[in-house]
Amino acid sequence: MTGNDIQVLSEIRERMVRVETKMDAMIETKETASAAAKEAAEALLSAKSAHHRIDDLNRRVDDVKSTNKWAIGITLTTLGLFFTAIGFLWKLIER
Repeated sequence: MTGNDIQVLSEIRERMVRVETKMDAMIETKETASAAAKEAAEALLSAKSAHHRIDDLNRRVDDVKSTNKWAIGITLTTLGLFFTAIGFLWKLIER
């Protein structure tokens, strides 16, 4: 082997080492990306679940508001009827 052949082989070996190093880095990056994708999927499921719980709570609050409106309306109507009856009886007693 000549000196030139040895130099070419040495350069090939150096390039192979660089390629192997880059491949190792790519494998590590792939593993990191895979782990990140898994965590992102879990976070998405958690967010969807929380969104459903919030929607359920909003429905419950709306139901309570609706019930309160009916209760207030019935109470005011009952009070109005009561005072009207008292006023009517008062007028009957005055005669």
